[in-house]
Amino acid sequence: MGNAYRLAAQRKLGAAVERHESPTPIRPIAVIFAIFGLPGIALASGFQSAPGEVFAGDRMTNGTIGATLIAFAAVVAVMAVRKATLRVTVHDNGLRWVEKGKTRDVFWEDIVSITGSHRRGGVTNESAHVYRLVLHDGQELVMTNLLSEVLALAERVERELVAHLLPRATDDLAAGRPVQFGPLTVTKDSVRLGDRTLPLPSRIVIEDGTISIGEGAARLDVEWKKVPNAWVLLALLEPTSTN
Repeated sequence: MGNAYRLAAQRKLGAAVERHESPTPIRPIAVIFAIFGLPGIALASGFQSAPGEVFAGDRMTNGTIGATLIAFAAVVAVMAVRKATLRVTVHDNGLRWVEKGKTRDVFWEDIVSITGSHRRGGVTNESAHVYRLVLHDGQELVMTNLLSEVLALAERVERELVAHLLPRATDDLAAGRPVQFGPLTVTKDSVRLGDRTLPLPSRIVIEDGTISIGEGAARLDVEWKKVPNAWVLLALLEPTSTN
């Protein structure tokens, strides 16, 4: 166990390649400022504090209340920014994931699977895409259109997972061990979905977010977004796939 911890500590993310960030939550900050900040400024500055005005009263008391409101607005705004902010930096060997003020280093080999929308074949609307990363410890990380250039980020993760997982999947099939892709089970000479099995090689087509294996009445259909590591699956069955 001690050796495992030392090896983990020795891992390095390497050089930063690109950065993806969520936008600053302007609307919540504006609401917070309108509710607490503006009254706080009015009280602290003495504006509208004369007899008959909105905040008529003792200047010192008003100033104290105003300063408290301004400080409260600042604290709440910082909390809103921290909670809403997601920043992912791509490095040579993995990701630096900063969410809700917490930082986590995720190495490529720590990622078990990625699921998400099929982006090719005319699908270009980023707002429709949600990508879920499952890690070895069971934690799930979610990437959405809130991240800048989320499609490029998802493609980078997918390429890395193909590079890391495809050799292992190929070795498993060669050794007679089945490989699981969510609802699909692949063996050296077949693919199974539920209680239906088709021999391999079979023609594979991806259309409108659906993976179709085989043809005619024997065809198996499954939604792309329900298949973890779908690009690894296609690479495994590449000679017969069309995407």
